[in-house]
Amino acid sequence: MKIVSHLPHEFMALILLVVDARALFERVIGTFPPDRARPLWERWARHEYQYGDLAAAQKLEKRMAEAYPNGENLRRSGPLLL
Repeated sequence: MKIVSHLPHEFMALILLVVDARALFERVIGTFPPDRARPLWERWARHEYQYGDLAAAQKLEKRMAEAYPNGENLRRSGPLLL
C-alpha cells in the first residue's frame, strides 16, 4: 500500500519535469541559428510525439514549418500533423 500512497507525488514530479523541459526548450531554441537548432527541434518533436498531446504536437509542427520555410525536411518519428 505504500506504493499507492506515493504515486500521486511521483506523478506530479513527472509533470513538473515535462513543464521544466518545455520551458527550457522554449528558452534556448531561439538562441540558435536554424542550422544548429535542427537537433533540438528533432529531439523535442520526438518527445512531443511520444509523450505530448495532439495539440502540442500540432503546434510544434507549425513552428517547425515556420523555422524551416524552405521545406527543409526534419527527421520525424511521428506523423505529420498539419
